[in-house]
Amino acid sequence: MDVCNSMESEREIKVEGLTDEEAWGLFKDKVGGEEIVSHEIESIARQVAEQCGGLPLALITVGCALRKAKEPPVWRNALQQLKTSRADQIHGMGEEVFQSLRFSYSWLSSDTIRACFLYCALYPEDYRILVDELIEHWMAEGLINEKGSIQNDKDKGHAYVKELKDACMIESVEDDNKLVRMHDLIRDLAIKITRDNPGQPLFMAKAGLGLTESPEEEEWVESLQRVSLMKNDIKAFVGQPNCSRLSTLLLHHNFGSEVTFSDTFFKHMHNLRVLNLSDTRIKSLPDSISELVHLQALILTSCDRLKHLPSLAKLQKLRQLELGGLESMKELPHGLENLVKLRHLDISEGGRGGFPSGALSKMSCLEILYMHNDQWTREGWGSGRWRLSYRSNGDDEDFSTVGEFISLKNLTRFSADFADVFTFNNYISRVDEFELLKNFDYFLFTVSQKYVGHNVENESMEKVMLPGAANYLGIDGYNFI
Repeated sequence: MDVCNSMESEREIKVEGLTDEEAWGLFKDKVGGEEIVSHEIESIARQVAEQCGGLPLALITVGCALRKAKEPPVWRNALQQLKTSRADQIHGMGEEVFQSLRFSYSWLSSDTIRACFLYCALYPEDYRILVDELIEHWMAEGLINEKGSIQNDKDKGHAYVKELKDACMIESVEDDNKLVRMHDLIRDLAIKITRDNPGQPLFMAKAGLGLTESPEEEEWVESLQRVSLMKNDIKAFVGQPNCSRLSTLLLHHNFGSEVTFSDTFFKHMHNLRVLNLSDTRIKSLPDSISELVHLQALILTSCDRLKHLPSLAKLQKLRQLELGGLESMKELPHGLENLVKLRHLDISEGGRGGFPSGALSKMSCLEILYMHNDQWTREGWGSGRWRLSYRSNGDDEDFSTVGEFISLKNLTRFSADFADVFTFNNYISRVDEFELLKNFDYFLFTVSQKYVGHNVENESMEKVMLPGAANYLGIDGYNFI
């Protein structure tokens, strides 16, 4: 695309891969035709061809490597090599295919873009990667320098994504700019680069392989810098990995019936910057997580069985803390008031408990704050939410939490539940006074007359005071009473 743009071309046509049938025809021809592809091996051979993703060079190379091979074990081995990112072990793949693909890698504009490309290999084969999540991980890793707002950094990340797309190193999923994926062989190339080049970060990428046990302790070598065990069925992370250089650990989407960690699992991961445990069935985390003093992003979204978190008081470099959907958690973790560099906090859809008094006013860097709860129980709206100190008896001292919100002058995205109309109007009048909402690009609120522990009578929803800067209002919910 860069070449096309520099030529001021009026029309660009992307050269697509071969269709499934075209790919199968070329592959079958290279392995020796119908007499080789017997009924016994045809289903395996078709899967091998599919792993080549419609790339003629790959189809020719793999087909020639398996030419006249009639034994099912040989075919099964080739399929396994392609599925487990060991395609370079197939004769000709390293010399021909990867040499051609590597040309595109070497022509990326900078070492930073190349590092961002390699990071994508931590996700499983054919995985639909959320662009926002990917960029947030890049930010936490330091691949995008924090020089402005979160939005500025994300805009830079989207520019990186576009460059990788233009170079065909990643691709959009069905014209959806929110999702990308890597071609199987491009992912193999990335893993090969991290494995063969001494100057590159060492990866352990065992994502989406159906693992039921964590890697043996000897596999956690000290030089590891990024590890992905996401999308497996691991039930226990054991031992005491000696990985002092590890910066990213992706363990999300592990669906073991109950996931546990040894007390010392995180003990030597002193330089960890990204820890993603979202959608993992954990009930508790070891105290050693409290010592991850360089952590930038801690993501525990939708860990709905998690009941307790160790203290976060020492994690003072934390920029992103996501605790959304922690329905079982009885209280917020100790030490939130120490997280003065936090820029993104999500405690939406949470359990019961109170927000530590005075903690918000110390988080002056906050740009994103999600506190809403859309759940309805027999107890009423907000029965599972983090209850804030909103009251409506007219006593100024009861608005300490509202006052804390006013101090968050960098907020651009905010969602919260308000106990009643009076409290909501008090907040809106004060943010309008300080012209804070003009910076918002997202503001979601719930105003309720029936609230756990709170029942305001004779107040009409007609009294709701809309923000002066609002240009859109959506009303959604259950039956109005």
